[in-house]
Amino acid sequence: MELRRLETPQDDPLLRQIAEWDKDVPEWYRQMDSVFGIDSAEGLIRLVSAPDNAFIGVFNPTLVGMITLSLAGKNRFAVHLWAKRGASLEVLAEAGYQIREQLVEFGAREIFVWVAEKNRPVRNLCARLGLMPDGVEIIKGSYKKRAIVWIRLTYNPALRTTVQKAA
Repeated sequence: MELRRLETPQDDPLLRQIAEWDKDVPEWYRQMDSVFGIDSAEGLIRLVSAPDNAFIGVFNPTLVGMITLSLAGKNRFAVHLWAKRGASLEVLAEAGYQIREQLVEFGAREIFVWVAEKNRPVRNLCARLGLMPDGVEIIKGSYKKRAIVWIRLTYNPALRTTVQKAA
């Protein structure tokens, strides 16, 4: 597994590939992801250029995922995961672990992610990485006339006990 920062314009083809990954997902997932997700490849490419974002490609050996880090305050980072359908959870967990540890080494005091309540695979992956519900939830968006509940999962290094390496 290899991690590499994705940058524009040289990685635009990879970013376009990532934008296509969700093309064939179920309707509930597409609607859920549209609440916080990117609506097009061009939107994704624009975000890469923003100075408060870092886009990290996960390669095994080809691109299988991308983890986005967004500065959300002093030493606070919001994280988002894109993954190719069928990508190994072990590889994604190892990538998440490495990125988490680097952020902590660089002084991160909080790492958080918003996950739809219905998205159990991603919630389980986050739990493996020590991200736990912190009690904050929002209701944003809907699917089939049902509200989508978003749960904030947080990792706080100051509260870390002995979370084992994910992989």
